[in-house]
Amino acid sequence: MYREHADFFKGIGNPRRIKLIKLLLSNGQTTVSDLAKAFDEDASTVSRYLTHLRMLGILETKREGQTKYYWVNEEKLENMFENFISFLKQPDDQVDAFLKNIS
Repeated sequence: MYREHADFFKGIGNPRRIKLIKLLLSNGQTTVSDLAKAFDEDASTVSRYLTHLRMLGILETKREGQTKYYWVNEEKLENMFENFISFLKQPDDQVDAFLKNIS
């Protein structure tokens, strides 16, 4: 479980990916070309960021002809954070052992 949570935060732990999430949450379904304009970067660079976020499971896509739209699956994103908080609150033998040693 530690690795899963670390991988998620590592995945979103990039200023540009965070900015993409914010833009998509504010704008809803958005194309790569529109996001590229907002970033002042080429579409292929933005597309790599989007692919990474999609692999984390927090972005959804749909294609209409040649155009691909991206948006944040807010429910999944919120669940990721809620699961993390829940995980932190669960008892953990390693943490308990550590706390006993420093008392």
